[in-house]
Amino acid sequence: SNDKTYYSYIDRDKYEVFVYGAGGHGSYQELQILLKYWDQIKPDLVVWQFCRNDLADNYFPIDSASAFSGIILDRPYRKFRRSDKDNFYSFSRIFWPSRFLDFTLSKMLSRFNDKDIWKELEKEGKGHKDLKGSIAETAEILKLVRSKIGKVPVVSFGVDSHPLYLEIFRNLSESVNFHYLDSIPLSIQRVERSGTIVRALDGGHWNERGHQIAGLQLNSSLKVLDRRQR
Repeated sequence: SNDKTYYSYIDRDKYEVFVYGAGGHGSYQELQILLKYWDQIKPDLVVWQFCRNDLADNYFPIDSASAFSGIILDRPYRKFRRSDKDNFYSFSRIFWPSRFLDFTLSKMLSRFNDKDIWKELEKEGKGHKDLKGSIAETAEILKLVRSKIGKVPVVSFGVDSHPLYLEIFRNLSESVNFHYLDSIPLSIQRVERSGTIVRALDGGHWNERGHQIAGLQLNSSLKVLDRRQR
């Protein structure tokens, strides 16, 4: 529920908070939401959350590979080869009207797939051809974000503690003058290693405790940033 998510820990006496999130959205879709609502809200500060899935959601070659690990979602891309995209989604599209059928297809593909794109990326690192392409594409998307918002400060963080993703999202953030917080995923990792359960049953998303850790860390960082800007 919204009163248990990380952004509920942001000091509401100081900040009026507007939140938008959707399952499966990548950075380009988030940009579209920002463009839609920016002039209505006119925020003084933006908090931008990254997830490793963004590297797939922003770049079709990785997205199509990760789909066969159990993720299927049609989405707009900033650029892609339409024939590749349409051919890939032509079969799975018939399942989208039904959540059950979509879930079933995802699990079937995952069961019969012997390729884990994320393990492959983590093994080869930034030298992986498709990862290079995704990083470059994500950088272009973030430039569009910065172009729209001007000098408004952005605090960004990733949810993944793997060193590869920490480095990628830190570098991407710094390239567009986002204030990147690696303290959030590292704090959750530290608590998790102590034996505390911080994730939901799916093993990926945070549970209430995970959200609490992230929220308190974010709120503390916002206070520090505010003092620096005075």
